Amino acid sequence: MKRLKLSLLMLVAVISATAFAVNSEVVNADTVKAIQKQHKSGYRNADGQWLWFENGQRYTGFRHYMGTYYWFINGVRQDSGWRHAWGMTYYTDNQGRAVQGNRVIDGVSYYFGDNGTFFLRGKASGYMDAGQGWLWYEGGQRFTGFRNYMGAYYWFQNGKRQQNKWENAWGMTYYVGADGRTVQGY
Repeated sequence: MKRLKLSLLMLVAVISATAFAVNSEVVNADTVKAIQKQHKSGYRNADGQWLWFENGQRYTGFRHYMGTYYWFINGVRQDSGWRHAWGMTYYTDNQGRAVQGNRVIDGVSYYFGDNGTFFLRGKASGYMDAGQGWLWYEGGQRFTGFRNYMGAYYWFQNGKRQQNKWENAWGMTYYVGADGRTVQGY
């Protein structure tokens, strides 16, 4: 009797698992042809890969999704690269998202704005954190030399603020203190 009950329970478990697997396949079995025929739009799992469709067609260009923009070519999301749309230049990161703010790309610092528009404003200049700590940039490159910042002169070497050392510039010798500022007086 126990053996019969155990066998029946196992049979029910096998049938339930098979039914679940069949139903799961039906739910995830969208094909490109079915999406095209039904004129579906959006991010769809088609033939085992995620693709972006517009009115049943694989899409090329930017699409807003989950709070940011992603770039697609023939429905496939593209990662890390420069993009051109709407007369502007953009950059997508290694997860396919359009970037904002200051970003260092191939050793050059760029500014992409901070207002949700994501387009390139130009090469960055000034004291900023572009994902590699606070550094001084001029025309997108790390700067070496003195720069006036917040009412004092600071010495930067390869973008990094220096402290407690002697520096030479403009034919003169200067000392930068523990706070990085040039010192005056005795």
